[in-house]
Amino acid sequence: MQIISDDSIVDVVLLGANLAGNQLSIWGRTDAGVVFYSRCALGSQSDPTAWSAPIPLVTGVDQLATMLDLSTGASVLYSHTSGQQVVKLQ
Repeated sequence: MQIISDDSIVDVVLLGANLAGNQLSIWGRTDAGVVFYSRCALGSQSDPTAWSAPIPLVTGVDQLATMLDLSTGASVLYSHTSGQQVVKLQ
């Protein structure tokens, strides 16, 4: 099932999710190295119109890693770019 249809978000090779309160957030990385983010209200995730427009966060990403912030319960994203830099996405 496809929930988000956007020309800039194609060939997704990594997808993750986080639940905080009543919001479900997803993030991913495309084969072209674009990291994106979208969210919707919990319970409406099967409705494509409920999702926010995907937001590109950073480009040129080779790898994406997540860690759980135990104090907030939120996922923290780290991206490794082609310039050999690690960037914390907040």
